[in-house]
Order: sequence, then C-alpha cells, then structure tokens
Amino acid sequence: MKKDLSSKEKNSYIWLIIGGILLVFFNGRWVIPIASWIAPVFLIHFYRINKNVKGLFLPLLVLVVTIFFSFKGVTGINSWIEYPVLAGLSIVFYLPFLIDRIIEPKIKGFKSTFILPFAGVTIEYALSIVSPYGTWGSLAYTQYGNLPLMQLASVTGIWGISFMLYWFYSYANWMWLNEFNINKIKNGTAIFISVFTLMMLFGGLRTIILKPIDKTVKVASISVPHKYLNKDIHAAMKNENYSKEDKELFKQKVGILQDELLNKTKQEAENGAKIIFWDEVSTPTFKEDEDLLLNKVSSIARQNNVNILLSLCTIQQGNAYDENKSVFIDGKGKIKYTYLKSKIVIGDNDRVGDGIIKYVDTSYGRVGNAICFDADFPSYIRQAGKDNIDILLLPSSDWKEIDPIHTKMAVFRAVENGFSIIRQVQDGYSLSTDYLGNTISSMDYFNTDNKVMISYVPIEGVKTIYASIGDIFAWVCTFGFLIMLVVNFKSKNSCK
Repeated sequence: MKKDLSSKEKNSYIWLIIGGILLVFFNGRWVIPIASWIAPVFLIHFYRINKNVKGLFLPLLVLVVTIFFSFKGVTGINSWIEYPVLAGLSIVFYLPFLIDRIIEPKIKGFKSTFILPFAGVTIEYALSIVSPYGTWGSLAYTQYGNLPLMQLASVTGIWGISFMLYWFYSYANWMWLNEFNINKIKNGTAIFISVFTLMMLFGGLRTIILKPIDKTVKVASISVPHKYLNKDIHAAMKNENYSKEDKELFKQKVGILQDELLNKTKQEAENGAKIIFWDEVSTPTFKEDEDLLLNKVSSIARQNNVNILLSLCTIQQGNAYDENKSVFIDGKGKIKYTYLKSKIVIGDNDRVGDGIIKYVDTSYGRVGNAICFDADFPSYIRQAGKDNIDILLLPSSDWKEIDPIHTKMAVFRAVENGFSIIRQVQDGYSLSTDYLGNTISSMDYFNTDNKVMISYVPIEGVKTIYASIGDIFAWVCTFGFLIMLVVNFKSKNSCK
C-alpha cells in the first residue's frame, strides 16, 4: 500500500507539470476553451493525492507563475504594483480549490463533487460585488464562442457556466480517484451526464427557436484615433494657469479630430445608416464648447433623419474630474438623454454617473447605451434587460493586452438580457452580436484603416429569465456552500 501511494505521489508531479502548462491557456490573454476544462483537473488531482504541505502550496505556486504570464498587462497597472495585484488575484483564484482540499475528505461519495462548484461560484459572485474589476477573471468568459453553453447565461447568468466548469473539475477527479471503476461511478456519472446533456440541449434549442427573423437596422459605429490628445487633456485639467496660447493650440487639434468625426458621421448617414455612434470619449471638449459640438451633430441628425449617439470627454480647466459621457440625438435633432459612465476604471478621473442606463424608443426598437467598463458588471447591465432594451450601444476604449478579451466578455451581457449589442472600441476589437451571441460584424482596430464598422442588427430583442430573476442561481450556490461548511463543522465536532 505504501509503495502504491509513493508511486502515485511521484506520478502526481507529472500531472502538476501538465496542469501548469495548460494553465497558461486556462484564463486571461491566451484562452483555449478546452484548456479551461482540463487544466484544473490535474491541479486538483495533485493536491488530493498529496495530503502534505507540498500538496497545499505547490498548486498555488504554479497558479501564481501561470497567472503572471497570462494576465500580465491586463490590469492596466503600468508599474511593479501589478505583480502583488496578480499575486493577490492568484490567491483568490485558488481559494475554491483550497476549500475543496480541506472539506472534500469530510464529505463522502458523489455529493463531494459539489464542494468546488458551490465554493467557486460563491467566491466569483462575492468578488464581482466587492472587486473594482467586476467579473474579470470569471471562468464563464473562457467559454466564449460555445453558443449552446453560453445560452445558460440567459437563465443563471454567467454563474451557471462557471458552476459547470468547476463541477467538471471535481467530477473528473472523483472518477479518477475511483480508478474509473464503472460500478463505483455509474450513478454519479449518470447524474452529471444527464445535467450536462439537458443543459446543452436547452442551449442548442434556444439558438434554433429564438434565431432572429425580424427586420434589422443598419448601424454604423465609428472610431477616429484620439488617444494622442490624452496628455493635452491632463494638462488642461490639472493646470489652472493653462495659458491661452496652449488652450487655443489644443482646441485646434480637437477641431481637426471633430471635423473627421463629423465628416464620417455625415458620410455614413448619407450611406443609409439609421443609427450612428462613436467609440468612448471620441473627442475631448471644453465645457464652453460642448453646445457648439452638439449643435453640429444635431444638424447632421436632422438633415438625414438619423439617430446619433456621440461620445465625448467634457473637461473644465483646473477641474480634476472630466465627464465621460454619451449624448443621444434623435432624427429630429433633439437631445433625448445624456449618460455618464457609472463604473469607473481605477486611476481614471471620470465623474461617476447616476447609475441609471438610459434608453429611447425609436422606429428601430428600444435603443440604450452603457460605456465600456460598465458592461463588466452583470447586475448593473441587467437593468437594460428589465427595461426591455432591444439594442445596447457600448462605446468603448481598450488596450492591446485586453484585446479581444474585454469585447468577448460583453457578449455575455447580450445573452443574459436578450438584447443585441454593438461594442465599438478604440485600441481594441469591435464586435456586434445578436441576443444569442451570434457574431454580426467585427473589426480589429489595429488592422483596419477606415475604422468604421457596419452592423445589421435585429430591431427586436427577447425576454430572458435572468433579466427577471437576476443572480438567484449565485445565491443558491452560496446557500449550498454554507450547508457544506456546516456539514464539515459538524463532522469535525463528531470526530472529537
């Protein structure tokens, strides 16, 4: 028996190495969806065989190293501070596995496979509430492109998808530790396969039954390079004594940028687009010049009977906070609403909005918008689903390290809430999808000259269960996790 155990322990290091290699592609910048299903299986197998201290800390060490590779640059922190942040992220990722290692021996049989998914979803959900990064790092996002599986989000939110991944890791190890003995694993296997099959059948049927057949509307989304003006923006905001000459020079640069935006907007309106919008903070504008820009856009909207959502960064000299906002102007040239970004990225100086997603009813469905980082918070975007928004416009701005991860994350909001989504991105991957997650059009900012994306989007969305019930599934998992903790506590007391 001791020799057999020693052999298993020696072989476990091979599994740890394999798992470590696969973990590079498990989450983050270089996701391979199948690796996201397999990599943690080897990690778990290592710590379930090795009950010593090495079994506790070596998997964490492997996880830290791989996350340094796969998440480097994703945080947007351009200093040494990123390393302790990534180390902290690694620990959070490891927590469900650590809990599983501690509790699993106390709960016998197939029911022990629920420890990891309950703990994983509980921690992911709690993190989405308290973390300034929202749902970044959620396992569910690794499954972008698996349309049948993604449909589960229309019922459970992303938490159901994460649950299935965590459950598979635990189930696979339960079979492994039972040496795949059919007599020992047949009942549990029947349960897992039945649930997984029903889930995929639901997703497959949903993509067939709810396939868009209604009319579409032509939407043009526009990007014009503008980040070269960031230094000027910061100088104007921080310096109360910003010289008149510097200000005039800045306004000249802005004028050239705005002329290009307006010309492209007019061109797309003449080409038949019925909705036009710009990417995030497409143009900086001094507060005193804002009305002039709005009047120019209103004129284009009125002359061409087109709905326009312009995105701008309104600044005031000597004021530390800007207004990262969008303004919706209808086909009559009337301003219908102004929306300020509500979820602010760490380090940005944006004034926080009121947290209410605005919308307007048009001839082409109910159209609303959020801005970039807002879409990383499912409970926030859910209000768009509750309000039966049909098309969500998402002006955005990214950087290379989160291209295309960030855009793919936003597609899950479309499936959760039953609206089509168009995400136009400065320095990133632009994409439009329907409410099932089917790609309508896409554009790579770094490989496109014109930087205008044309999308023919369904004018009508669908109702979803998630939009009605919210994160109830996450709370069910939390309740299940607490029950597991109680069982573990009672088990310890009974041993005494």
